[in-house]
Amino acid sequence: MPFSEIREQVMNLNRVLRGHDAYYGIAGNFRHRIKKRFPLQRPKLHRPYAALQVLAVL
Repeated sequence: MPFSEIREQVMNLNRVLRGHDAYYGIAGNFRHRIKKRFPLQRPKLHRPYAALQVLAVL
């Protein structure tokens, strides 16, 4: 995967997370039942960690 595609994915993910944090980061919003009714999906690895480690470039 080219770095430009990875950069774009990171930018899009950060945009979504900023929106989530902007809503739930406001005092009082954490008490709403929205999170219980519409929980966010937990992240799931589709490759074993060892396989991902091989792909990592530091």
